[in-house]
Amino acid sequence: MIKKIISIVFLIFLSTSCKEIAEKTSEAIIENQKKEISGTYHTIKAEKIKVFLPEEFKYTNTQNYLNQIAQSGDSSAYYAEKKRFKDIQDSGKKIYLFEYLKGASIVKVLPERYVAFTNSDAKYMLGIVDNIIKANNTEIDFEIMESQFKGNKNISIFKVIYQVKSPKLIVDMYKYVYFISYNKKSVFVNLETPSLLDFDPYIQKIRL
Repeated sequence: MIKKIISIVFLIFLSTSCKEIAEKTSEAIIENQKKEISGTYHTIKAEKIKVFLPEEFKYTNTQNYLNQIAQSGDSSAYYAEKKRFKDIQDSGKKIYLFEYLKGASIVKVLPERYVAFTNSDAKYMLGIVDNIIKANNTEIDFEIMESQFKGNKNISIFKVIYQVKSPKLIVDMYKYVYFISYNKKSVFVNLETPSLLDFDPYIQKIRL
């Protein structure tokens, strides 16, 4: 199980702790939760993945994203993100970005080697991720607002929502980290946004 957890954590710390953690477990598959939402599918052909996002989100590449951070004047954020992208590239993995400029929001999609996991594994994942975040972000306060596992024998979804606080931020940010395993594929979906929202209905429409 340790090897499995290490594999899961490898990319979580590249993407981004603690009040009481609200942990919910459900045996019902996510797709059974029906909710009408509007959005657009984005196909990642190389990975055979389709992500469903709000219509405002558009694909962007890493260089454009880094250029926007550079223009903001936050050099520490720029070099931190640049290093993260280089680490991902050096590992032989890919990252796909979708941004909503007016909403100051970005979605990062990181395909990963398939890892099957259960609710018990998710508990270990949370502890390891929390330690890594604290060790690598000493100037930023990450507070866990919610931790959740949902799944059955076919699908597993691990979710953590962080409230992100920093003296450099004009408003608080929220970081949503999802790790999904289904159909012999695994993927991270990371949303960073200034708005607290229900992103689960979009996650449940992902196609792996």
